[in-house]
Amino acid sequence: MYPNIVLLHVKQRNHIPPICTKQGTVPRNHLLKKHLNSIVHIECIKQDRLTKLNISGKNTNGPIDKMILTQNQKLSKKISELLCTVYNDAKRGTSSAWSWPSNEVANLKRNSLNIFNEFVPFIPNEGDLQYITPINHREFLKVIVEADRPNLTNKLKSCIAVSLRVDGSVDRNQIDNIHVLVKVVTNEGNPDLIFLSFEEPMSRGVTGYYDAVKKAVNQVIPWNDLLGLMSSIVTDGASINSGDKNGLWSILEKERADLPLIKVWCAVHRTALAWEKLTANVIEIKKNVEICVSISSYFHQSGLRTKELKQIAEENNCKFISLPYYFEVRWTEFTYSLCLGILKNWNILVKYFTKVLEESQDSKHKSVTKGFLKFLTDYEKLKLLCFVTDLGYLYSRFQKQLQADYVTIYDLEEKKNAVLKCFGNLKKCPLMGGWEETLSKSVIETKTFNSTNSNDYEINIQLKGFTLHEKTDNNKRRKQHHLYITDHRSFCAIRNDSLEHLINYINERLDSSEWSKLKPLETISSCISDTELKICHNFICPDFELIDFISAYHEAASISNINGKKASFELLRILLQCDAWKPLSTSMARVLSAKPHSADVERLISYYNIIKTTKRSRLAPDTIKDALYIKINMPTLSEFDPLLATKLWINKKSRHYKTHTAATKQRWFRGVFSDAEKDEGDDHKVQLPTKIQF
Repeated sequence: MYPNIVLLHVKQRNHIPPICTKQGTVPRNHLLKKHLNSIVHIECIKQDRLTKLNISGKNTNGPIDKMILTQNQKLSKKISELLCTVYNDAKRGTSSAWSWPSNEVANLKRNSLNIFNEFVPFIPNEGDLQYITPINHREFLKVIVEADRPNLTNKLKSCIAVSLRVDGSVDRNQIDNIHVLVKVVTNEGNPDLIFLSFEEPMSRGVTGYYDAVKKAVNQVIPWNDLLGLMSSIVTDGASINSGDKNGLWSILEKERADLPLIKVWCAVHRTALAWEKLTANVIEIKKNVEICVSISSYFHQSGLRTKELKQIAEENNCKFISLPYYFEVRWTEFTYSLCLGILKNWNILVKYFTKVLEESQDSKHKSVTKGFLKFLTDYEKLKLLCFVTDLGYLYSRFQKQLQADYVTIYDLEEKKNAVLKCFGNLKKCPLMGGWEETLSKSVIETKTFNSTNSNDYEINIQLKGFTLHEKTDNNKRRKQHHLYITDHRSFCAIRNDSLEHLINYINERLDSSEWSKLKPLETISSCISDTELKICHNFICPDFELIDFISAYHEAASISNINGKKASFELLRILLQCDAWKPLSTSMARVLSAKPHSADVERLISYYNIIKTTKRSRLAPDTIKDALYIKINMPTLSEFDPLLATKLWINKKSRHYKTHTAATKQRWFRGVFSDAEKDEGDDHKVQLPTKIQF
């Protein structure tokens, strides 16, 4: 062992000890002892030990690095502590660079506080506030990312499958950013999500879009390297992505030449389009939603109305549910939350509008209120509202299942059939335990007979002490040119029409026949024919030899604990244990990485909006990128090792110990130190322009 180590690490090749050469003599005891105590052997042992250490171990045990860290021990300790707080801020997405210094001072005061001694105002020690500035907050973020990026690049290059996820979003400052993520499968068979970057397109159309994606990728890994690893792309269905002639998908296919590329249109986006079509094409549902939006806006426009509504809820011992704001982007979520809020607050709303009608003197206000009350006490419209809420409940659960991380492209058909079965049952009877069933059980119907004619009677419908009304003139017709169009459809007709619309839209939008070529990989089975395997090979792994893929599949299917198993990461890890099955394991990894949704990119955009608020509108894009990098790519705070980042920060430039006498007077310490308090007239000073012009 020892001679081999010397052969590997000795620097003077012309002075290799004879004992270490292949042609050397058989060592005697005194020669071996002398060699083991020699400087050559000791230094080679050190070098061998250093080569086997991880990066953190090398920095701690390496002679030069150890000397640097020892000389800057006090500074290194301070910077590593600051890096941990900056890291935690980025992970949580809470504190900004402007508030970070005051948090650090609060930490210093907490460490020096002793409530059993006489109180003394906190005065920081000399040098305590050095580097605690918003500028250094940004620098700390950058060094954390720079220290980790080489590891991330190497991790990406070693992955066996990479799925690209792209989505665009316009932020609060009307900046159009293209966000780029990748879903990867490591060579150990574990899934992971990696944030690459985001960029603003510099030109219109697909050219600017493509260049932005390429620029974002190049910040972590060279574009050509990612092209070789990428096996699928997941986006929404916009023409800039899915265009046959000039979309992002077609450009990537041309660049990848003969390599496979699975193209996925996000299933959640597709189902959202189906719900949008339903609420637009079924006119009764459209009108119901519009009135519910008007009721929500009625209360959001006045804090006094909301306060009065809450008072009525307290007086009647009812729970008040806040009505959502109008939000068109997540239309499915908004409409369901809105209808649910109206129904849960129904009793309170009816009492409120009844009270306003009795007490208000404003004719215009009374007219609006009367319309709302008429809507809420219309039995047919109330039943329709209950039906839409039940439908929205089933649909929202369906969408949440589609965007779960465990869902694969094979699960789409199963999830679709399950929800279509539920919709089919709604044609026959209301949803068990739903709002429609609850309404039918809660209403009290009474018949009032005519004293002169016993066959003539009126039906009175009561709900929570309020009388509901319904239209009785089913023969009413519209104007002359619409003689054959009924003005009032029955509830059953509307329900059946709505369900048929939704079922047709879902069948049209979620067509899983495009994945039929990948059927052999859904379940490893000995019943799969060679013809099916050949079609699957051409679709998913033409970069491997056909004979290797088919042989690997049949060998795996012949093993009892593999045959009959569905595609999963557990199965993938079993396949990776055999190197001869690489074509099969790689194909399985490519399928598993191609999730049928882009919900992870939507979450990334939400993180972006949390960081860049209206008060942080001047945040530099690089700062947001670094914060998102830490948030998504890096481990938890308890697993974060700040050593590499500390060393990088210290070695970036010469660091000098400075005493800042006016450190407590900086603007970011307002409210922390009295020296930093601003003048009373600061907020009222207005800087006038020197020249007024267009």
